[in-house]
Amino acid sequence: MLHSCRLSVLLSLVFASLLLCSGPCLARDTPEDEKSLTIRNQSAEELLSIRFTVGHQANYARLDLLPGGEDQLLNPGGSADLRMDMGLSLWDFSAIRLADLQSLTLCGEHRPCLLLRGLDGKTSHVTGRETSLLPADDARPVCALSKFRPGMKMQDACALLEKDPPRDDGGAVLTSLGFADMVWAARLTPYTPGDDDVEVFPVQPGDEVLEHVELRQKLNDQRLNTLLSSLYAMGYRPWQAELPGLDMNFTEMPVADQKRQMEILHMALGMLMNAPRGDACIMMAPGDMLPDLISDTPRHDVQLFTITVRRPTATLIVDMTAYSATIQ
Repeated sequence: MLHSCRLSVLLSLVFASLLLCSGPCLARDTPEDEKSLTIRNQSAEELLSIRFTVGHQANYARLDLLPGGEDQLLNPGGSADLRMDMGLSLWDFSAIRLADLQSLTLCGEHRPCLLLRGLDGKTSHVTGRETSLLPADDARPVCALSKFRPGMKMQDACALLEKDPPRDDGGAVLTSLGFADMVWAARLTPYTPGDDDVEVFPVQPGDEVLEHVELRQKLNDQRLNTLLSSLYAMGYRPWQAELPGLDMNFTEMPVADQKRQMEILHMALGMLMNAPRGDACIMMAPGDMLPDLISDTPRHDVQLFTITVRRPTATLIVDMTAYSATIQ
């Protein structure tokens, strides 16, 4: 049920990639008689996914391209409207003539901008529209969520959601959420039953079950410290952490004093925050439930937090997951 920090994030990405298909998915391995389209990210943001809309047909793919990354997709051809999910904003471009292109490059100097390279090698720039997903500094959150319970309904998590709220390409509701004395750009992902579960777990409109919560904000020292302090005040402690060249399991440390363990974590994070690149992943769990979690026998429903500190894009990400008790 419970995984290491790296594995939990990996599984989340794999699950998300399975969601991001509407109609035929955009294949990465293309036959020789079909054209491929190279996607390059030279922006300062992470490109989470891209959606191509050609007429009434929409195709999209999960990419998770950090700055400097690239990938290849099947070129759908024709003239398409593009939507690029940049994590903290959406970039939209209209009427891009894909049939004549070999690559799309997200510009590095200004935004939102694409560098288009044609089959003839010629390049051109196009400017799009940017929609920020971050609330304004003085904005009030649409919802506040302190407890994420297994089986929680979407409306229980956020009763103020619109009847037909905006969603990302994976079906997650896009909203703002208050947590740890901050307002976050939030994605509330509903449970999606498989074909075999539809009769057992019918999902009616407006009755969706919340499966996953992701919070995003711009990264800085103050926000990171405020987040950690709030989790400590809720009784949470670091369980596992991964930083460049350093993996830590706090339950196996010879230093059992919680205060000293937190000092070790803050020292490692301080070094990362002063570095030009690198990511950190910290799993936080209720301190009084760590022994049960280690043995995989939680006696109560439990909410876990996975914090990702992403230096290349200066992004702070919090993933909330909830697990049911295995012992009643």
